[in-house]
Amino acid sequence: MNFILFVIVLAVLVPTAFLVLQLLFSLFEPARDRGAEDADSVNFAVVIPAHDEADVIEATLESLVAEVADKRQVIVVADNCSDDTATLCRAKGVTVLERNSDAERGKGFVLEFGVRHLLQREQPPAIVVFVDADCVVRPGSIGVLVDKCRDTDGPVQGLYLMRSRGAGGIRTKIAEFAWAIKNQARPLGLKRLGLPCQLTGTGMAFPLELLERVELGSAHIVEDMKLGIDCARLGSPPEFCPAAVVESYFPEAESSIESQRQRWEHGHLGMTFYGIRTLALPAIANRDWRALAMALDLAIPPLSFLVLLLSSMTLLAALAAWLFQTGSLTLWLLLIAILSLGVSLLSSWYRFGREVISLGELLRFPGYVAAKIPMYLRYWFKRQLDWVRTDRD
Repeated sequence: MNFILFVIVLAVLVPTAFLVLQLLFSLFEPARDRGAEDADSVNFAVVIPAHDEADVIEATLESLVAEVADKRQVIVVADNCSDDTATLCRAKGVTVLERNSDAERGKGFVLEFGVRHLLQREQPPAIVVFVDADCVVRPGSIGVLVDKCRDTDGPVQGLYLMRSRGAGGIRTKIAEFAWAIKNQARPLGLKRLGLPCQLTGTGMAFPLELLERVELGSAHIVEDMKLGIDCARLGSPPEFCPAAVVESYFPEAESSIESQRQRWEHGHLGMTFYGIRTLALPAIANRDWRALAMALDLAIPPLSFLVLLLSSMTLLAALAAWLFQTGSLTLWLLLIAILSLGVSLLSSWYRFGREVISLGELLRFPGYVAAKIPMYLRYWFKRQLDWVRTDRD
């Protein structure tokens, strides 16, 4: 019994240790990506999947048009739209493709539609950049992404940040900080360690030749993570490029925020098992340590879920130690893991989160975690499997 408990605990402690390592290494400044002085010489295109985005897509296009030499390089795929998305985009002078399908719904199918269009061009682009319709691109970011993608001949992930609009409560502030941990601190740590990162869904650049070899058409609720795994299986794990920044906002309605969180976290948990099954074992067999590190990164559950796991296991280990006078080593390992995770999170807050959330507000994190227990229970009993667009309102 003690051995079984130790193995279960070890399966949580190893990803926790890797997370702590990432967060600690993120405190060091990585080598800066060089500028994109000659990026205009590269034939590239920007693909934007859009479903009823008339309220937000103009700001996205304005940030992108300044980044490209020819507006027609920007391709908007208006997918099953019932609003003025296509009309507004045509007025901006970009290329607009309209797609309607009741059977194939999901962002992956939309990206595939855009890539197929590019492959049919007389001169297809060498590099394709994906940007979501509700994201604003910081100046210079597209050029840096394209330049980095050309140099590495592989997928590149920019820094994707989510912001609150200032009206959000404590839960939104904690969510914004957790997003910075996932999309900024952890990839920075991996970059410093010389390891690949996960794809995060927007601000991504790929060689077109690579996109021909992966399965884009999918209704998976975290199609970005799956795409990153599939690229790694082909020997091209994504690289992180923090100099390229795209930003978006959390939806204002609490119900929309909860729906978005559930989609992300249910998808993440499901993709963990897929990634370990399809990436970790072949990586061990082929001694591909970068792919193995990516699989281990996938094994790190969402932060709230990890805190719940560690807390529950610590309580069980303490109970076992008290009742049976055994398992003290397991208990001490769990206590060390919790302490290490707490110190690394506080260090990350000091660097990445002080402007988002105060220390006093951050200390209310346990209540935030407890409030998410029903979401995790739904994963086991009523899991979200279908892709659903998040309402912006």
